[in-house]
Amino acid sequence: RGSVTPLTLAENATVPWKVEHELVQANERYRLASEAVTAAIYDVNLATGQTERSSGLKSLLGFAREVEPETAKLDWWFNRIHPADADMVRDLVHRAISEAANYEAEYRMLHKDGHWIYVWDRGIIARNADGEAARIVGSTQDITARTNVERELLQANDRFHLALKFVTSLIYDLDIKTGICMRS
Repeated sequence: RGSVTPLTLAENATVPWKVEHELVQANERYRLASEAVTAAIYDVNLATGQTERSSGLKSLLGFAREVEPETAKLDWWFNRIHPADADMVRDLVHRAISEAANYEAEYRMLHKDGHWIYVWDRGIIARNADGEAARIVGSTQDITARTNVERELLQANDRFHLALKFVTSLIYDLDIKTGICMRS
């Protein structure tokens, strides 16, 4: 009769290992990048409102996402926006979702300690295969120091122009390097 030939099955374990290795590397890159920036990175699932936030949330607003699970809700974020800015931010985000656009905004947020900070927020709307908005991925950065400097510069400029209004004599501005003299 015939002979029996042993059947050997072999699976190439290289491909799954490579995929897993690349996933581990990608997660490590994300973790390091999110720690390196001075911002909170977020990823919002628009179907559920569930939000993943980076550890930068602690330095931005004083909340530790691991200890305070309410930070994983989209409404939690909107409830911390200054009342004078809230409608503008909501309208901007809703418009970006409906118009297939991204958004960028500066507004105030309530810190855990009770003071307001100025933030710069930039979001990208990710869409599914049907073109429907599925996620918002973005970052929020504290710009309070910059905003304060800008406000102080505007106030100093206003004071300077007010003083100029009431000065009755000439004012000279001499550039020592060039020797150019300007007068009012």
